[in-house]
Amino acid sequence: MNIRSLAFLPPGLTFGALPTEIIPWALLFIRKINRDFILFLLTLLVGILVVSITNNAKEFNIIQAMLALLTFVLPPLIFIILRGLSLGRKANILYGLKGLFYASVLIGLVQSINIFGPYFDWFWQSLFPRGSLSSFSHIQDRGASIFANEPSRAAYEVTWLFIAAMLTITQRKQKIFVHVLYIWLMLFCIKALMGILYMAIVYFVLARPLVRFIGVIVIVALLVFPALLPPNVIDNIPNERVKVILQQINHGPASLAQVIYEGSGHRFITIAVNLRAIGENPFGYGLGNWDAAQWAVVDSQNVDVSAHDYYVDVNSGEYTAVRSEGYALNLAVTIGVFFTALSLYFVFYRTRWTHVNNSWGKVTYVFFALSMLGLGAVGHYYHWLVLGLVCAVKHKKMKQRDRNER
Repeated sequence: MNIRSLAFLPPGLTFGALPTEIIPWALLFIRKINRDFILFLLTLLVGILVVSITNNAKEFNIIQAMLALLTFVLPPLIFIILRGLSLGRKANILYGLKGLFYASVLIGLVQSINIFGPYFDWFWQSLFPRGSLSSFSHIQDRGASIFANEPSRAAYEVTWLFIAAMLTITQRKQKIFVHVLYIWLMLFCIKALMGILYMAIVYFVLARPLVRFIGVIVIVALLVFPALLPPNVIDNIPNERVKVILQQINHGPASLAQVIYEGSGHRFITIAVNLRAIGENPFGYGLGNWDAAQWAVVDSQNVDVSAHDYYVDVNSGEYTAVRSEGYALNLAVTIGVFFTALSLYFVFYRTRWTHVNNSWGKVTYVFFALSMLGLGAVGHYYHWLVLGLVCAVKHKKMKQRDRNER
């Protein structure tokens, strides 16, 4: 299997068919592992063993344990493999990802107009078991899911494909064209609140200091002076989700925060619960025990979700454990803060952080860090893939040169 085909395997192909978020095809490249990956894997296994002994783990499902382990093991493997490729091979993969971005625009348009869904949804769902060739407009005016299982996940994937595409483009006109496609796709096809957050992060990092300052002033003005948005204008907006957001801005910052909180589904709540779980037990809860960690916090701190729309729809207002976003966050819940820091050190310690002064390099690094902490799913690999294409391996000669330059 050619490694360039990585660019043409959307995560939705396997995420819907398997009981956990793993990338089974990454095992095809296991022969390419090196010292960095072995050190990472050994640290991870030692951490799991220590936490299991400390917690006196008695029940152990080997299948669930292996799936949970692969969720943590395979994404860094992809990063380590891609990091060591030649510039030519990296460029080929980036161009493949750019092609996938254009394909996402086309699929987003098809799903939005909802013409082919009634006839070919069966075929699409055979490829993407949790996806749909139709939009989610019947659910609070939600948008297209592209290659994902729902619009918010699609917004995350499209953002990474957009970043990969921009890393390959040098012509100004083509850059503007891709910017327009991305904004149109996010606002008018996907229409996810989390997508607006992803866009805000990308353009905030790209913006110059003066533009950032002006942007902050505009946002503050909209929050502090809601009278700037006349109610009669808001009521005539055709997009229901945009209308709700603007109405809440009109009601004040607290109402807007509530809309964002509700619109994130389970994301912000599970992230907060996981952070509390780490605070209560920084040594970890063991492999596959993320749900037990959440319930420990919910029971001890009386977390109330009875008024949250997501939990009302899913479980009649009662808390239900859903795996939190964020690779590093989940790893800390599993093996504790110390082993998480040590294992990630072995993943990155020989990394040469290139493109630091490049605008899109900065976007890659910032969005990757946020993905690790809560924006990206545990087993999702797009952020690892793009980071691996941006970075390089620091060899011994480079280390010696760095010392001489200090």
